[in-house]
Amino acid sequence: MPLVVFTGYPSSGKTQRAHELKKALYDKIELDERKPSFQVVLINDESLGIKKDVYGNATKEKAARATMYSAVGRALNKNTIVLCDGMNYIKGYRYQLYCEAKNTGTSYCVIHCGTPINICREWNCERKSLGYPPDVFEELLMRYEEPNSLAKWDSPLFTVIYSDLSSPVDSIWEILSSKKMIKPNASTIVKPLPSSDYLFELNKITQKIIDTIIENQMNHGSESEIKIDSINKSITLSNNVTLSKLQSIRHRFINLNRIQTSSKSKIQEIFIDFLNSHLNEDIK
Repeated sequence: MPLVVFTGYPSSGKTQRAHELKKALYDKIELDERKPSFQVVLINDESLGIKKDVYGNATKEKAARATMYSAVGRALNKNTIVLCDGMNYIKGYRYQLYCEAKNTGTSYCVIHCGTPINICREWNCERKSLGYPPDVFEELLMRYEEPNSLAKWDSPLFTVIYSDLSSPVDSIWEILSSKKMIKPNASTIVKPLPSSDYLFELNKITQKIIDTIIENQMNHGSESEIKIDSINKSITLSNNVTLSKLQSIRHRFINLNRIQTSSKSKIQEIFIDFLNSHLNEDIK
């Protein structure tokens, strides 16, 4: 069942909106003539025992995100609507959650709590010891990456203004209860475990393709089509792509496929599809 990702500034009202939505979804389930046997699970820092001060320490924060990500992955199934109520302020992390929903073949949406900074700061102060430490709060404001409805990992996007009486429950329910799922592609489908030399081949083959792109750009310019004759596929470049961006995409692909592997003969094909779908996207 669907994954709903909440995002917003610290102390922007995400948890309150998540609890409101949880209740509203149960009401929708109860009134649905199909009488679906769905349950709604809310996962957040409180439910996982994560303290707010961890966001002031990079190592602890990384561990906290991993804990949240694992909990979401375990909860996703055909009968459960998962509400992921966390900071979720890094768009790369929201992309990972999107991929998790994609792997499961379920629907997905993002709810952005649109609360002005001054009100977030006021609410955080009112919470005293339950709020974020002042220095951590300010750091999180600076690091926040707002969702973009044009990005697939931030879409469908519902922005709920702090003064709104409720979330657009009907529209959200329509998305969540629809049969339209995120279709897994070759780079995210769960596959058999790798052979002993798979990771070596994964690194070697993907690096060779990156080298080919760089060499082609040097010889033929930025706008070109690079044909990979061995598999009859092409890489399309619409502008100059830096080595750092190519390596970033490559590392992301490797991380996704080190435990979700296909046969070695398919690495080139899958990686080229992945490249073509990401070359013109600004994913951090």
